[in-house]
Amino acid sequence: MAAASESPKTPRDSSGRTPAGAGKVTLLERMNGRFQEFLAAKGLKFTNERRTILDICTQLSGHIIAEDLLQEAQAHRKRISKATVYRALALLVEAGILREYRFTQNKVYYQLVAPGASHAHMVCLNCGKILEFDTEQIDPYVHGACSAMQFDARYYQLQVFGVCRECHRRREDQTEGPAFDPRSHPVWRRRHLR
Repeated sequence: MAAASESPKTPRDSSGRTPAGAGKVTLLERMNGRFQEFLAAKGLKFTNERRTILDICTQLSGHIIAEDLLQEAQAHRKRISKATVYRALALLVEAGILREYRFTQNKVYYQLVAPGASHAHMVCLNCGKILEFDTEQIDPYVHGACSAMQFDARYYQLQVFGVCRECHRRREDQTEGPAFDPRSHPVWRRRHLR
C-alpha cells in the first residue's frame, strides 16, 4: 500500500524512485488546460483541430503566421481548413495564450505569451525581418509612467520600424549615392534655410 503522502498517479521506475521530470507539467499541458477552461467558459469544445493548432503553436518558435500553421498541419497529415486555423488563432489570442502583432499592413503574426517576459520588436521596412530585443532598460520608464498616471498596465508592445543592417549595407553598396539626404527633410529645411 502506498504511503499517505505519495500520489497513486506518480510514476515510479523499477527501483521505486520517481524518475526525473515525472510529475512536472509541460508547457503544452498547461496551455491545453488553460485553453480547455477558456473554451468551456464560452460554451465551446476543445476539438482535435484546436488541440492540433495549439500543439503546433508550442512547437514553432518565434513569430508564427497562419500559413505556417497550415503548412505544418499538412506536413503531419492533419486536415485542417484555413478558416479553422484563423478561428482557432483568434480564440487563442482571446484566451491570452497567443499575442497578435501587426508589423505590416498585410500580415498578422502570433507569438506565445511568456508571462512576465517583455520584449520589443524592430521591423525592417525593406525585407520584413523581425528582430527582438530586451526591454529591461525601458521597463522602469514604462512602469513609472503608468504609476504616475495611475494606470494598471497588463503588458505593452514596443515596435521600432527602420532598416536592418543587411538592407542598409545593400543600399550603401549601390552606386546611386546616399539613400537619404537630410537636406530634403522639411525640419532641416526650416532650421537651415531661414
